[in-house]
Amino acid sequence: MATDGKIFGQAPGIDRNQLLARAADQLNALRGDMGGAAVPGRAPVDTPEACTIRAMAKDEGRFADKPQVFPITDQAYLAARLSVPVAAEQMMSQYRFYLLRFSFDLQPAAGWAFNKLAVQVEFDADETGNRPKVYALFPDKKFKPILEAGAKVDAGLGADMQFAAGLKEVQLSAGPAGLTTGGQAHAKAGVDTTLVVGPFSLDWKKALIKTSQAGLEWAWWELDGAEFNRGDDPGLMLVAQVPRTAKRVGLHGQFRASRLFQLFDFGLRNAILNLDEAMSRFFKGGAPYDFGPVDWDLTADMALEEAWAQENTKS
Repeated sequence: MATDGKIFGQAPGIDRNQLLARAADQLNALRGDMGGAAVPGRAPVDTPEACTIRAMAKDEGRFADKPQVFPITDQAYLAARLSVPVAAEQMMSQYRFYLLRFSFDLQPAAGWAFNKLAVQVEFDADETGNRPKVYALFPDKKFKPILEAGAKVDAGLGADMQFAAGLKEVQLSAGPAGLTTGGQAHAKAGVDTTLVVGPFSLDWKKALIKTSQAGLEWAWWELDGAEFNRGDDPGLMLVAQVPRTAKRVGLHGQFRASRLFQLFDFGLRNAILNLDEAMSRFFKGGAPYDFGPVDWDLTADMALEEAWAQENTKS
């Protein structure tokens, strides 16, 4: 994917599980070098550090089969009992807009958590050269005060086609927390924003956040310092700005989940420093688990062929 360099992946030909197995074997061999030779006639027994490294091979993770697609149309405004702002109406005459939500299934090995998550998605151009752009993304830096605190958050899309988010109502008062589509999400305590799409309830992990900016043909997020355990989903979303002449929308996605080396226990860190340079570098980088890139064709989900046919029939 040709973007701004936020590309990740192991070097070609490297299999993560094979690398983990070789690292464990090296640690067992080092035990012999240090006077801990295996007992003759018995199968080699892994050192505690080798056992820990082999367990990392049980890390798993994947995207949902496809992003969720929510059309942002005049009908969506009508359902939310909102009028379409003039600026949004003008943009919708040239582009179609969709909220895309990217769901994950992260499954770190038992006893572990991932501490860093890097995600990247990128749009394809269709056969006519039309290529969607990212109009808005969530989270971005304007939500740092809320998200870096870690909390239960409601997020959704406001009438201006920008994301709004805030602490769930139950965290601001003793009142009920139930919110409905087209309802209210707190941008901050005491401030309400009516939503066109959402709200989505998120159990946000305290993390440092870096993101790309809107207006590009791709988006990336880096979440650092959290603990992502089984079932955790960071709730990443974007608004796709699709030219009305586009006949197809394709999207690539990939992510990397890793750990903070400084959080490994002392004995494991010391053992890793005795591995060869390439292996040591892999673990210092958090023993990353990569998924993707995967390709998604969203043409049918966005009903582009039907919309194209209807507009050409009218003309």
